[in-house]
Amino acid sequence: STWGLLTSISIFMAQISQEKQQQLQEISTRIQETRQQLQIVISQLNTTEKARRLAELTIRDLEDAPAGTRTLVSVGRMYLVSPKDEVLAAKQAEVASKTDKVKELSASQATLEKRMKSQEVDFKQTIEALQRK
Repeated sequence: STWGLLTSISIFMAQISQEKQQQLQEISTRIQETRQQLQIVISQLNTTEKARRLAELTIRDLEDAPAGTRTLVSVGRMYLVSPKDEVLAAKQAEVASKTDKVKELSASQATLEKRMKSQEVDFKQTIEALQRK
């Protein structure tokens, strides 16, 4: 892991030039920033996925209700009576929107994972090159 790698080089750092130390620090900082971005995207992905599943469950429940059923929709701290068809249409639009968002976030996650792996490889290669000198 990156943390083990970072810890193991502390002794090694005293033996290399200031320029190389700065280069390693920059790579390490980029890895940490990418890791933070990845965690944010994963959190957003989980939240969006939960919202999508909730909307799907609501649709399933509404489809089972008889036609003409009056439904209550939460608006802040109050409820509004809405026709079943309007609520159903709104939830279907929400599912479509959340599905698109999940696809977008999944693509972002894959991109960030690739970037982080690439940065970790750069970091390891830089250390190996410095150890050979």
